[in-house]
Amino acid sequence: MKIPYTGSGVLGSAIGMSKMRSRALFRERGLAVPLTYAHRMGSPFRPDSISFDPPYMVKPESGGSSIGVRRIERREDLFDAVSEAGQYSSWVLVEQLIPGREIQSAVLSDRFLGAIEIIPRGDEPFYTYASKYAPGGSRHICPVPLSGSLWEDLAETTLEAHRILELRGCSRLDTILNEEGVFVVLEVNTLPGLTPTSLLPEIAAHAGLSFTDLLLELLWTARLDGDRPAVHAGF
Repeated sequence: MKIPYTGSGVLGSAIGMSKMRSRALFRERGLAVPLTYAHRMGSPFRPDSISFDPPYMVKPESGGSSIGVRRIERREDLFDAVSEAGQYSSWVLVEQLIPGREIQSAVLSDRFLGAIEIIPRGDEPFYTYASKYAPGGSRHICPVPLSGSLWEDLAETTLEAHRILELRGCSRLDTILNEEGVFVVLEVNTLPGLTPTSLLPEIAAHAGLSFTDLLLELLWTARLDGDRPAVHAGF
């Protein structure tokens, strides 16, 4: 159809939707990722094969918005959690729970835009669907209080993940700043939300971009795969 579009290309978007494949690339390039056990639905689930101890995060291999995700404290509770997550994906990930601060950062037009720290409301065990979309479901701290060196590490980690998957336009990276001061990459979002509670517009606002400015900049990055930007400022 030859219609330019905003956001990443087909390959980067597809790999970004697969936590297993994107994490394999991140690990290969030196980014920290959680210890993870991958289970294919339809095959026998063997919790004893998991080499790391609870607590765990159980989640669909693809998907988003924390749908089908559960925090599990005991190995014997994994069966129900894996069964639930398997309703949304043919593969399920059991990953090591990383204690630390949940920090989400953004790239816009291949530059580091900023970051936001997420603190779910007290009755939520993690950043759940309700925490993400219900007004007041979580507390957002922006800009994130980080030392200069940690801020530089976050910017480089965010840009490196964006580059590894050859993304374009914008992306958002979900990380945990662990107790050793390392940003552990959970996943990349190649199509960040633009709702009133979404994080990209909030990060952009703190960077001095209005919602209109954000949308215009995204439009200016529209292109066909393999082409230069098809729309430019001043069109």
